[in-house]
Amino acid sequence: MSLILAYRDLDMDPKVWVLTRVLPVGTAAVILAGILILLLPSIFFSGWAFALLLLTILFSLLTAAMWPYVLWEKKKHEIDDDLHLFVVRIAVLSLSSSTRSSIFEIAAKEESSKAVLWELRKVQELARRWNIPLPRALRIVSRQTPSKRFGDFLERMAYAIESDEDPKVFFRNEEEAVMEEFKSRYSTTLDRVEIVREVYISLISVTMFLNVLLIVLSMLVGINHYLMSFLIVFIFIVVEMVLWLVINGVLPRENIWYDPKPRLKESRFHRTLDLWLGVGVVSSAVLAIVMLFFPLGWSTLLLYLAVVSTPLIVPGILVAREERTIGRRDEAFGAFIRTIGSTSESKGGAPAQGLKRIRWHDFGALTGQVRHLYDRLKLRIDSEKAWGLFVKETRSELISQFLSTYQEGISAGGSPKEVSSLISGHFTTLSSLRKRRYLMADNFAAILYGLTVFISGGMFMIFSVVLEMLDKLGGLETSAEEIENFQPLVLIKDVAGLEFILLASVVTVVLLHVVFSADAARRFKGGHIYTLMLHGPLLLWTAAVTGWLAQWAVGRIIG
Repeated sequence: MSLILAYRDLDMDPKVWVLTRVLPVGTAAVILAGILILLLPSIFFSGWAFALLLLTILFSLLTAAMWPYVLWEKKKHEIDDDLHLFVVRIAVLSLSSSTRSSIFEIAAKEESSKAVLWELRKVQELARRWNIPLPRALRIVSRQTPSKRFGDFLERMAYAIESDEDPKVFFRNEEEAVMEEFKSRYSTTLDRVEIVREVYISLISVTMFLNVLLIVLSMLVGINHYLMSFLIVFIFIVVEMVLWLVINGVLPRENIWYDPKPRLKESRFHRTLDLWLGVGVVSSAVLAIVMLFFPLGWSTLLLYLAVVSTPLIVPGILVAREERTIGRRDEAFGAFIRTIGSTSESKGGAPAQGLKRIRWHDFGALTGQVRHLYDRLKLRIDSEKAWGLFVKETRSELISQFLSTYQEGISAGGSPKEVSSLISGHFTTLSSLRKRRYLMADNFAAILYGLTVFISGGMFMIFSVVLEMLDKLGGLETSAEEIENFQPLVLIKDVAGLEFILLASVVTVVLLHVVFSADAARRFKGGHIYTLMLHGPLLLWTAAVTGWLAQWAVGRIIG
């Protein structure tokens, strides 16, 4: 049933999807498999490799066919993540004397939650174009929406309209219930991620053991070295993808940064960031050119990438430092919005008058932005733009979401004290939940750095041991007949090219872990994409230094 609803929710006919998506993907998979068989028939035309190709083709077809359901589930998570914000906005609007229809019209104009907005427009379309009563339109959409939570909310709203319940009472009860449910679900999600983190550490340990087993078997029973290399990389990709999918699919979709369009470029922070970003890119390009004059290969690739990416650490540090400042602004915003609501209420509801009394208060990291806001509102040129610049200066997504709700509630005629009190309570709750997530993200990043040491050191240690074994075997001066009579050496006689293939596999695995770890650390915290320029080079240096120390230690012990 869900798959049918997912296909109905597409912007195209299901037959068109099959003809333009499923069939081309299947054809491309078959062509790619044929090319691999023609180029490497000894590997892919027999045994498990051929079966793996068939499974790849089948997996591609199933993925293309099930992709509408994936989009359906993604939309469900978006609605669930934004439902509490939507209900808070509706509750704030209900504090004014607005009717239900006007509340829906104002709520449908907000584009911060596109998934919820799309469902609201369905309700409006049914009620206006098809003249369906609002309760019935709500029930129709509730049965077709991806989110069960949102569907239940629409059902309760339909019943409240039919029973003529006071909108203010209904939405106030709903926002309290939805917020409690969101807190419980958020905390449960973080607990699940902690469990997944422990499972991920265990999987990495098991994967390292499997890699050792594969390398030994390739020497003892004559497994194809290319197949061995492919299996090593494939196993690590699977393990890393499990973590990446959990972080993207389970954690609430949140960001630290507010990314307005157009962006605020005249601030000192952006000027400094652009300057150091340009210097870092140019310096990395110069280092890349200089490093080309040195001998390069798989053995020096990690060090080469670490050296080239080092100048990019500076903009990464600037962004990470600004994220900590944004966190402190989030902590101060709850007190600010509560104070401005109370003072504005005592001064007749004018925000500028309220700001005049509190502009010299100490709001921590938010103090400068509050004073700039008062200076702009005092000019009485464009109050809406003044509030917009205030949000851009804070650079906080959380502040942008709740401040727009505050402005809508005041514009709709709500009491500043009631609106600010409601918003402050929910903002403080979300801020405390995010603080716990940030602490977990920092611990998780430290674990990823530790796993980088474990993976790089372990893989390069395995490589060094194999290299020493090959050197010892190469130094044996025995005839072929004597080797054939010596059974242990018969098992490890086919090692041609093993050194290069194994080194390429080790470096590929370490690089994959560095890339996945840097992106996972950023996504877990919801940080800016520029934080990749901090984690990436540091992880590369960690891997390069650990790998060199592992090879040196094995050489000292065995050599």
